[in-house]
Amino acid sequence: MSAADTDRHDDPGGTCSDTAFVALLTSHQILLRNFVGTLIPAVDVRADIVQEINILLWEKRANFELDTNFKAWAFTVARYVVMNKQKRFRREGCLVFSSEVVEALADRFEELDPEPDERMGALRECMSRLQDEHQRLLLDCHTERGSIERAAEERGQPAVTIRSILLRLRNRLRKCVHERMAKQRLAT
Repeated sequence: MSAADTDRHDDPGGTCSDTAFVALLTSHQILLRNFVGTLIPAVDVRADIVQEINILLWEKRANFELDTNFKAWAFTVARYVVMNKQKRFRREGCLVFSSEVVEALADRFEELDPEPDERMGALRECMSRLQDEHQRLLLDCHTERGSIERAAEERGQPAVTIRSILLRLRNRLRKCVHERMAKQRLAT
């Protein structure tokens, strides 16, 4: 179940079962971790803050209204937790972002960070539009043991040619994914 599929609910009763809530919460964990990582410069406390956010979301699950955006609700709760942590860190003499910087970063993150599942779906669709030969080249060069030099040798082409082809393919994929994501946002 992707985060995009679960952001909105159509349960006419208006209640969110614990099972449905857990599904929503777990499907948004990567986004929550990334969000907190953007707002908290101290790497060593991020996991604890995400856990605290999860506990608070669970405790406040009755406040989550169906037919609303879970991500937006969870990020609002996360903002307050982060802002409170920042105050405490500041009192303890730790280096922290100002409240204005945290708000600006949070706003920017919410604007720019699409759902990872949506991005991967768009990438898969864009990859499928490429010629088989180009798909194989991208996969050959971007797998764990892949390299441009090996791909060039296997294809009997200079490495500089392979680099040039890869650059064009990556640019084409980037443009395609961006367009797909824009269409998806307009459709919702």
